[in-house]
Amino acid sequence: VAPYSGGGANSFQVVLTDTGGGNFNVDFLYQDITWTNGGSNVAETGITDGAGNDFELPGSGNATALSSYETTDFGTGDNAGAASFAFSDGGFSVPDGVVSGTAGADLIDASYIDPDGDRVDAGDGTGPTGDEDTIAGLGGDDTIDAGDEDD
Repeated sequence: VAPYSGGGANSFQVVLTDTGGGNFNVDFLYQDITWTNGGSNVAETGITDGAGNDFELPGSGNATALSSYETTDFGTGDNAGAASFAFSDGGFSVPDGVVSGTAGADLIDASYIDPDGDRVDAGDGTGPTGDEDTIAGLGGDDTIDAGDEDD
C-alpha cells in the first residue's frame, strides 16, 4: 500500500479467522513499513465494524510508533510483526496488556491469544517496544514461554 502522496510502500496482510457463532479473530501481519505519513496525516491502522465500533492498534496515528513496529518474515514463519485481537459476542475484545491463561493447562507462548486478544511479545504490553508483558497463568498446569524483554 502506498501513501496518497509521497513515496514508499507498506506490505502487510490482514487475516480474518472464523471462530464460529459469528465470532472471528483478526491478525495484522506486517512485513515491511516504509512510510508513516501520507501527506498531512499520519497513517492509522485498525478495524471498524461499520457501526461506530472502531479498534486501532497501539501506536496508530503516531509516526514514531508505527515506524518501530516489528515485522514478520514470511519466509521463515517469524511472526514478530503480528498484532491480533478478537471479535466476539458482538464486539471487539481489546487487549488489556495482560496475557491471561484459563482454568485449563495452557501453553502460553507467542502463538497463544488470550480472551482479550493479548499475546506474548505482540507489542500490546508495556515498555518501549510493548513487549514487556504481564503473564497470568491462572488455573491449570500451564507452560509459559515469556519471550523477549522483561516479563
